[in-house]
Amino acid sequence: MVVEDELVRLQCWVSHQDDSLNKMNEVITRQQQEITTLVQQVDLMRKQLQMLMSSSVGEADEPPPHY
Repeated sequence: MVVEDELVRLQCWVSHQDDSLNKMNEVITRQQQEITTLVQQVDLMRKQLQMLMSSSVGEADEPPPHY
C-alpha cells in the first residue's frame, strides 16, 4: 500500500508540473507576440521620426511664409 500511495503522489505531482508548464508556455507565447508587436511599432515610429527629421531640415533654412 505504501508503494501505491507513493505512486499516486508522484502522479499528482507530475500532473501539477505538466499543468504549470503548459500555463507558462501560454504566457511565454503571448509575451513573444506582444514583443513582436512592440518591435514593429518601434520600427514604424523610428521611420516616421526619420522622415519628420529629414523633412524639417530643409524647412529650417527657409523663412516662414509670413515674410
